[in-house]
Amino acid sequence: MSMIRFYFDYVDPASRLMEERVRTVADELGLRVELVPFEVRGPGGPAIAPDDPSWSSWWDAMEGPLREIGVSPVRPERVPSSRKAHELRLHAIEAGMDAEMHDHLWTDVLEKGVDIARIDLLVRSAEQVGLDPSEARAVLDVDRWSAEMDRLRRSAEKAGVQGVPSIMMGSDLMEGVHAVDAIREFVSGFEPPED
Repeated sequence: MSMIRFYFDYVDPASRLMEERVRTVADELGLRVELVPFEVRGPGGPAIAPDDPSWSSWWDAMEGPLREIGVSPVRPERVPSSRKAHELRLHAIEAGMDAEMHDHLWTDVLEKGVDIARIDLLVRSAEQVGLDPSEARAVLDVDRWSAEMDRLRRSAEKAGVQGVPSIMMGSDLMEGVHAVDAIREFVSGFEPPED
């Protein structure tokens, strides 16, 4: 089965919108979707002020489309680093609870304005989906998944990913927000290399 690689970040409202659209196309065409974390704020990158004009206008542009897919967005008071949230999801994958944790994190950040940089709040989220809170805290405290996050970013950048949301089929890359029809055309036009 062919696979769509989808690069996203929990703090990016467009990533949530595009994930919905990518999944619609994937379901239609019988494709698998691999979710790959890619932080808007790379490691050590500067904080994004919530009142930054470009960030603020990005949120404004995404609010209507998010409501159309049933998401009631709440603009966060600050734009947190998403590193720990992605690390928690990697832990959840190992525990067989990826979908539950992923959906919960989206709700936390986009609909509740939870500061996903705070380990205590992430541990509470982990417990709410059924993960062991003590284990989740230990994993986050010791940065167990930090090296994997770095590896995933290097791999994404080597493949040409510069930001989110981005879609990759083989080595073909589509960046930004697109309608379902454009995604379908991009995915349908992909031809795997011959062996």
